[in-house]
Amino acid sequence: MKAIHNKTLEPLRVPLGGDRVLHLGPGQRGHVADDALQSRGVRRLIDSGAIAVEGEEGRPGEFAEDQGLPREFAHGHVHGSKVFPSGNRGG
Repeated sequence: MKAIHNKTLEPLRVPLGGDRVLHLGPGQRGHVADDALQSRGVRRLIDSGAIAVEGEEGRPGEFAEDQGLPREFAHGHVHGSKVFPSGNRGG
């Protein structure tokens, strides 16, 4: 398995071959099988610079920025860790 990263500011559909498609949002990362990197569509996206291959899955530090931090493009507000009683909804 290899990790790929969407370098664009737009969502991408990455064709993996065999009628499979990986949807990656702006700045998102995903994992693909090694043989999927040889498909024509993935090669075209890599050559254009839209996606980058980042390495082996499970490599230490590969997704260090994703661990425990909110995503940059997440919408809405963050809920606190406090559990309210059933009558108080925190609103």
